Amino acid sequence: MARYIVRRLMLAVLTFFCITVIVFFISYMAPGSPLDYLLANSNMSAQEVEQRAAQLGLDKPVYVQYFSWLKELMHGNLGYSYREYRSVKEMIGERLGNTLLLTFSSLLIAYLVAIPVGIHSARKPYSMSDFTFSTVALVAMALPAFFIGMFLTWIFSAKLGWLPMSGMYSSDVDKSAVDLLKHMVMPVTCLALQQVGNVMRQMRSSMLEVLSEDYIRTARAEGLSEMRTVYTHALRNALTTIVTLFGTSLPFLVGGAVVTEQVFSWPGIGSLMVTSITTRDYPVIIGITVVVAIAVLLGNLIVDIVYGILDPKVRYD
Repeated sequence: MARYIVRRLMLAVLTFFCITVIVFFISYMAPGSPLDYLLANSNMSAQEVEQRAAQLGLDKPVYVQYFSWLKELMHGNLGYSYREYRSVKEMIGERLGNTLLLTFSSLLIAYLVAIPVGIHSARKPYSMSDFTFSTVALVAMALPAFFIGMFLTWIFSAKLGWLPMSGMYSSDVDKSAVDLLKHMVMPVTCLALQQVGNVMRQMRSSMLEVLSEDYIRTARAEGLSEMRTVYTHALRNALTTIVTLFGTSLPFLVGGAVVTEQVFSWPGIGSLMVTSITTRDYPVIIGITVVVAIAVLLGNLIVDIVYGILDPKVRYD
């Protein structure tokens, strides 16, 4: 296992640098320039813009800019925003906690709801309850995030007035946990609904496959209770699929849900990415991509290690 982890870490480092090269050059090959934003949104003269370009290093070739950025990255510096002239690391740090709070809460609720429902559907396949849960799951997966968000806002904010419409805190009251929870209800529900359907269907399919195995029939024939057979013997093997699904969800945890954050004006990474793209703030775009890439690579490594724990048949050496 140790040798495997070392090999994967070396491969992850190589993959990471390949990602930085691709993202950096694609960003700078896109039409337009950050200088266009400076000219359109300030009273700066063309000469002042050229001076600003020299200060930011935009007058140098792209490959020179990349190696300069890579050198700073080795020292833990993600650069400085062209739009706000602030540290990218500081800007991401301000938003990352908000995004993790939102996305982790939605994933936690989704898995706590979907796994038991998926197990129940697998134990009673093609029953009325299975048909009902599967239909709800398909509908939840099919509805786009902006539609769910607008519908929730229309019902609970515009019509009933129970929940605040947007933001993370109310401007007319002191910041409190209760106020935060009220603002979280709709965006968390919006994100959880989309996750529930996928997790439930994966859990059902995986559990159905495991319950048809010979060792499950043997366990039942030996007189083990249904609860012990399902939750002790079958669930462990069925969870490998869910572990993979959770591993692929780690980028979602870090990158956030762009559409949902925009609909509810949630100050997270997703909304920061959208703003940076529209203003061609390349350092921020690349910085967010770097953070998400690290989450993807760590997620894949964690999934492979957990596989070895859940499934004794998996061997890496």
